[in-house]
Amino acid sequence: MKKAIYYAHPVNIYNTEQEKRDLYTIQSLFPVKEILNPNTQVIQKDIEILKKTDGHIMSYFYNLISTKCDVLVFRATPYMSITGGVWGEIQTAKDCGFPIIELPNLMSFRELSHEQTVEYLKLIGNR
Repeated sequence: MKKAIYYAHPVNIYNTEQEKRDLYTIQSLFPVKEILNPNTQVIQKDIEILKKTDGHIMSYFYNLISTKCDVLVFRATPYMSITGGVWGEIQTAKDCGFPIIELPNLMSFRELSHEQTVEYLKLIGNR
């Protein structure tokens, strides 16, 4: 039984406070599961070797996801775009049929006021 969570995130988040907060959040949500973070020394060492040999870096990550994980948690960019690498990881998780969870971005930007919520509910026929 696979027990790990894969943390998919853009490389520009590696070694940042955001990455630390994300890992804390994931660990809080899934305290008994291992987190596979592509930004670890072991994985990055493997990637450096792959870059010198065959260059198919993403297949390494896809294999980790499909063989060791049963949940994928991802972070998009602050503009809510999903980078190519993260998108491929999401698709791999989707193909495996396990849950995919997005960590929130720009929550205050996405908040609807009471009036906007009422208007939205009218628009969809709930009010």
